[in-house]
Amino acid sequence: MTAVISFENYYVKNISYQPNENFKAPDNGIDLKVDFSVNIGVDSKNAVVELSSEIGDEFEEGQPFNLDLTIVGLFEYQGNKNEPMQEFNNYLKQNAIAILFPYLRSLISDITSRSNQFPAYTLPVMNIAEMLKDNNSIKFQFFNNES
Repeated sequence: MTAVISFENYYVKNISYQPNENFKAPDNGIDLKVDFSVNIGVDSKNAVVELSSEIGDEFEEGQPFNLDLTIVGLFEYQGNKNEPMQEFNNYLKQNAIAILFPYLRSLISDITSRSNQFPAYTLPVMNIAEMLKDNNSIKFQFFNNES
């Protein structure tokens, strides 16, 4: 059986890293704020999936830095063209996000380690697709490419 979606490539759309000049480590350890969102643009054959993260806060005393990062994944629909688009959308919500997450996770670790101010931050392994779904953080935009 052929995969229903094909991962074509990804690229970094945005990176912003700001250290917190007023950082003071709390006695009970650092608990970084982490937020994710996804925007998915879809037509009948292709999808562009933007996975974004915002980590920390450059102004809150207990947060060492603020890191905003967005990566974009390009996917192609390989399923039965007679099936409803809902099948493609379901695969994007679950699988495309899961495919992109390790790239985002690796970039975050790399950027924070290269800052050379704080220890590298590694996101925990998680079911990010389920978390985004539960937080209503997955947004779709549909395009009609009929010619």
